Parts: sequence; C-alpha cells; structure tokens
Amino acid sequence: MSDPFDGTSDFDSAEQPMIVKRNEPDPVRPQQPALPTSAPRPRTAPAKPPSKFSGLDENPDQVAISLVGPTSGGKTTFLQAILKGEPDRDAYGTWRAIAPPKSPLVSHLITQSHANRFPVPTTEPSTEIWRIRGATATTWTRSKWGRTIEVPGGPVEFKLAILDPPGGEFLDPTAKGLTDQLVKADGLILLIDPVRMMAETRDEMKALLRDDEEIHPTFAFVDSLMRAMDYELAESGTGGMPQFLSVCVGKLDHPEVYRRADQLGLIDLDHGKQPTVPSGPAARALFENLCRYSVNPNDADLPGKLTAWFDNVSYHAASSIGFYLDPSGTFDPEDFVNVTTSDDVRTVRRAQPNQVWETLLDLWTSIKETRA
Repeated sequence: MSDPFDGTSDFDSAEQPMIVKRNEPDPVRPQQPALPTSAPRPRTAPAKPPSKFSGLDENPDQVAISLVGPTSGGKTTFLQAILKGEPDRDAYGTWRAIAPPKSPLVSHLITQSHANRFPVPTTEPSTEIWRIRGATATTWTRSKWGRTIEVPGGPVEFKLAILDPPGGEFLDPTAKGLTDQLVKADGLILLIDPVRMMAETRDEMKALLRDDEEIHPTFAFVDSLMRAMDYELAESGTGGMPQFLSVCVGKLDHPEVYRRADQLGLIDLDHGKQPTVPSGPAARALFENLCRYSVNPNDADLPGKLTAWFDNVSYHAASSIGFYLDPSGTFDPEDFVNVTTSDDVRTVRRAQPNQVWETLLDLWTSIKETRA
C-alpha cells in the first residue's frame, strides 16, 4: 500500500529557487506526524462469575493448566503418572501433586498404582483441582561482565484442572458449560492418542472399548472443543486464543507408535535409558506424521487448525507408564513392552513415566516467563 503522505509538492517556477550556502547543512523537511494504527489486541479470557468449579476463580495470579483429551485417549494414565512419577530433578527440581484423597478419581488411580494395574478409563465425570507444588532447580547464568551467577531455585505452586466428562460429551462441550472453565485456564495440555489414528492399531483399540463406547475421531473432538472455546473468547480481542497449548502425543511405549517414531528417525536413545522423542521439532514431526497418515482423513487438517486457533503452541511426546527397563535400568529394544494381559487384567511390569512431568512443567515455565 502506498504511503498516504508522499512528500511531494507543487513547485512554482516563478519563485526564487532556494540557495544553500556552502558548508551549511541541507535543510531538513519537517517530519509529518505518524498516522494512527490499529494494532491487533491480544486476546484475554473474559471475566466470568464464580461457578461450582471454583478452583480456577481462586488465586487468579496462580498459573492454571487444564488437561483435555478424547475418551480412552490416555488422560487417566497421564494423571496416574503425575501422582506416581517425578521429573528429572537436575533439570526441574523436586515436584509433587497434591490431590484430594477422597476423590473417586484419585482413589481409583492410587489403588490401581499400588496393585501395578493399568488404570481403567474413568466412567464418572471428574471436575477437580490438583495443586502442583515444587521447588525449582538451581540454575546458573552470566552477568553482563561475564561472571557466572548462581540463581537458586525456590518454592512454587500452580493448579492442574481436571475436566473429564464421560463418553462423548466433549463433542458438545457447551452442554455442561465445560468451555466456561477451559477459557479460564492459562494453558492446555491436549493429549493426542496415536492408537486411534494408526491403521496398525485401530482394531486393537476397538477390542479394548466397552460395549457402549465408540471411537471418537481426533479431529472431531478437537474441532468441537476449540470452536466452542473460540466462541467464548470472541469478544475479548483479536488474534489467536490466549491460552498456551501443549500438544502431547501419548502412548510412545506402544510398539507400533515406537516403531513409527523410530522409522522417522525421531527417537533419542541416551546410553540405554528410556527412549524419548525430544520436545519441539521432533515431537511436532511425529504429530504431523500421525495426522497426515491417520485412518481418519480429517485429521490431516489438525496441525494447521491448531496454529490458527493458538499463537503459542508447543509439542511433546510422552509415555505415561514408560518403557520397561531391566533391573539394571537398561533399555532392551527386544523387550520393552511394559504391559502384560491375563484374563482381561492389564498389569504394568514397572511404571516409569516418560516425559509426563516434563510436559507439564515446560508448559508452566512458558506461561510463567510471559508474566515475568
């Protein structure tokens, strides 16, 4: 678009030309005032009255993160991993989850964990707040004079909101006001279930479903949820939704999911420890590959949709039960399946959550840094 002020003027040939004496500076044309602009305003969640799910209304200065995902998509095992596991202490410090012990969800997760059982997906709705409390690790930085400065860690706390309706109710997220709570969160962890997307595992997932269950396609779930959130936030500004989104591909320990990641060259093996798909570009490549070759063709549109809805998107890959490691802590590519099944009971050989806490804390760190 051309400049509305082009700096030209009519010149009357009858006027005496301007004479500039030698060694004098050229005359400077007065600066025109800048034209007003209308920069896009970042979206902020609209103020809402307190509700029965009031955990996100309390202490609004605390970071709040919500976990979402389709039915049988791995939310229950992800939450069990939060209760049982911990992050890399050297990198993240010490952390724990404080959850209501009398909650049916928490009671179920703890009972199954103590029995080394693979948790059964919940059938009752759960809406509760967990406190995530910890002490960050000591870090080092350099001063402007090049000196190394120790930055001690300190106690911190944030909230994890559990919104887990039964069945396919997330396909109509406005029915129970679920989006009223999601828009209050600062960040969302969106669990992506590769088992429902891959042709190699589709029949396996059907066999695990209860009689009254159906497989909800990934795109249908995400599209319904995000459109409802977008509508709630439509009057709060322009641009993407204000939440930070963490896309987390789960079930990395599944043999077919691991094989797909390995074939793509995305697996990082650290001297025999648990395999990982590093967060960032590698995890994003796995997510986009799963969408592109999904049994549901609509899933191919999901990566582009997410970056249109959100300005801040990160990518992770995790396993809530982890890979099996032998007693010496070594990974064996010929023996890493961590779940055995007998008489329809699924037993975990040894739960060692992989990149679950790290996914949660990386998202919290990103949100916290924007508030600094």
